[in-house]
Amino acid sequence: MGPYIELAKQMAILVAESSTGDAASFYPSTYILSPFNDPTTGFLTVTNDSSVRINAISALTASGGGDAPKLYYHGVNAAMSICERDSSIYTFTDASAKDEYLRNQVFSRVLKLSIRVYSFYAGASLVGR
Repeated sequence: MGPYIELAKQMAILVAESSTGDAASFYPSTYILSPFNDPTTGFLTVTNDSSVRINAISALTASGGGDAPKLYYHGVNAAMSICERDSSIYTFTDASAKDEYLRNQVFSRVLKLSIRVYSFYAGASLVGR
């Protein structure tokens, strides 16, 4: 995600900032950052503090690159394991899903929990999305 990491971080920060100030009462009180890569996923950041979530997004880095696909569904599944019903999940990636075998399980949980998933994708192939 090297060339796209700064753009993805800017987009994620815009999403995070849109839930502060006067509009904050319309948004959930808890935010979860679930980084995913390959061969591992990152530690979850769970916070209701806007500066903590923006700092966590800003600290994300891409390493290696070129070894797509990534553990996309592991990242989504980890976030769903602690998010509230009727939540929104935003994903940012430039690679297809290495763990497509989890797709049906994740989609089932999305429907069961009434979660909305918004995916921002920058890459050559949508295989596994």
